Amino acid sequence: MCQLFGANMTVGFWPYAVETATYLTNRSPTTALTGKTPFEAWTGERPNIKNLHTFGETGYVHVPPETHKKWTRKARPCRFLGYAPRSRNYKLWDPDRRCVVESPNVDFDESSAARATTEHDRGLRDLKEALDVLDDSQAARLPNIGQAAEVGGGYGSASEWESDAEIL
Repeated sequence: MCQLFGANMTVGFWPYAVETATYLTNRSPTTALTGKTPFEAWTGERPNIKNLHTFGETGYVHVPPETHKKWTRKARPCRFLGYAPRSRNYKLWDPDRRCVVESPNVDFDESSAARATTEHDRGLRDLKEALDVLDDSQAARLPNIGQAAEVGGGYGSASEWESDAEIL
């Protein structure tokens, strides 16, 4: 679920997030296998981790020269969903065509994952400001007010409002 929230993607991409998490878990070291990954124990080969990318990051899928014209785009912006089994292809979501694309020819924008995180953090800060929610660091910077001042006995005083309970 964290992959989906971190990438600002909907729950409909849940199967791809689980598939990618499994792919990464099988290529990560574990204490059950001393000095090996599950992938290495199964295949006998060390996993290639040069092709790893962040879930939801922007990737530009190359359009083959046979299918594009002179002034059309030569790459389509897509979102990374995972890895295709038994090949070197990547799975990507094409938001323009609203479909999943598999391609080995992808240029990834490594800064897109960090940019999405900062935009998400900025949205949270705006929400906190709108709701007047303070973090611990912000609360520590507030001046110590001490005890609240007592309300005077004029119109609208605290004693007048307390007597409303007696009326009901």
